[in-house]
Amino acid sequence: MAIKDNEIVGLCLCVSVNKVEQQKIFDCQNEKYNKLVRLLDYADKQCDPFQIYPECSRGISVQVISVAKSCRGMGIATTLIEKASVLAKEKGYQFITIACTSLYSSKLAEKLNFRVKFSLDYTDYKENGQIVFKPDPPHTALTIYLKKL
Repeated sequence: MAIKDNEIVGLCLCVSVNKVEQQKIFDCQNEKYNKLVRLLDYADKQCDPFQIYPECSRGISVQVISVAKSCRGMGIATTLIEKASVLAKEKGYQFITIACTSLYSSKLAEKLNFRVKFSLDYTDYKENGQIVFKPDPPHTALTIYLKKL
């Protein structure tokens, strides 16, 4: 977390991913969020970091990176990802992955030397023949980035 004046202004939420564990699909009982979970699960299957890095057995997945609008452009997201990477490496994790749902998070990942491993235009992701996500430009794709630690 990033805190300013006793308020949380930034958050980086990471989860551990392991080669031997079968990842479960999360059901949060909210269809809006479940749509996003299904998209991320689809992307994970297309871009399995353990296939890309077969020598690795565990990594960190950034699930959420968010900064309050009033604090954007101050380097908070950069610092949060850098700190998460350092902590992950110290704890023996071998890679970090970020699923970027916006152009801004994609630019952040690229700035931090993450590499694109998968990209999916939102217009190409459909359920029952219907486009599921229609965000405003410039947010046109989900992009998965990886970085070996």
